[in-house]
Amino acid sequence: MSRLNIRSVVPVCLNSILLRVERKLAGLCGLLLDDESKLTRTERTWISDRKRFLEICACDRMRAMNTILWSSEHRQWFDYDLSTNSHSGVVAASNFFPLWAGCWDHERVEMAVESLVQSGLVLEGGVSATVLHSGEQWDYPNAWPPIQEILVEGLQLSAEFLKSTESTESSTKAKSLAEQIAVSCLKSYWNGYQKYGVMFERYDSRTSDGSRGDGGEYSTQTGFGWTNGTALKFLSKYSLPFLSFFS
Repeated sequence: MSRLNIRSVVPVCLNSILLRVERKLAGLCGLLLDDESKLTRTERTWISDRKRFLEICACDRMRAMNTILWSSEHRQWFDYDLSTNSHSGVVAASNFFPLWAGCWDHERVEMAVESLVQSGLVLEGGVSATVLHSGEQWDYPNAWPPIQEILVEGLQLSAEFLKSTESTESSTKAKSLAEQIAVSCLKSYWNGYQKYGVMFERYDSRTSDGSRGDGGEYSTQTGFGWTNGTALKFLSKYSLPFLSFFS
């Protein structure tokens, strides 16, 4: 932890979240403007201005992410280190958050999906946080449920986008990878609950036997809200392929 220089890092994950927030807030402004009869002229003007501002922010952020964070060589986005003016080079699950944020164009989405397939992150029990063997909690082999949900949704959205551009093969690949990750996680959550009677905050991505994740500054917690939520989200869409695991 003492080696981290977070003040100099422009992170992919944070910018992806901010891009998504900007777009969602702009969308909410649009919904308010759809029913103008309930708004005063002053309110309409204020909301319209906010919507335009948020859309500009989102457009500028996406352009910056694709200019500064994107690596054509590695076909994924990377954190950018301002102290060295270079990409971090760390292969991480968060490098693919822009798929969830809608940071798309046709070529980048295809390359990023293929890059995730070949990254070494997608393992039997889900997607590892990184490929680094550091002993820290946000590195290999920990699979964090919120990260799994973000990646699965990002792949689902990517599949829809690619389908709309008539890239059928790439769309199918993204859709299949989303299902693979979701079902792997559900297997791990189920097996862990059967063995230990609890849900963990993180799991070992190397296996789907439900083993807890490890490393970092504290022992793995049980409960666990975001795991329960992720499991329910995956079951709502992937219950049939998950149930085939028992047949």
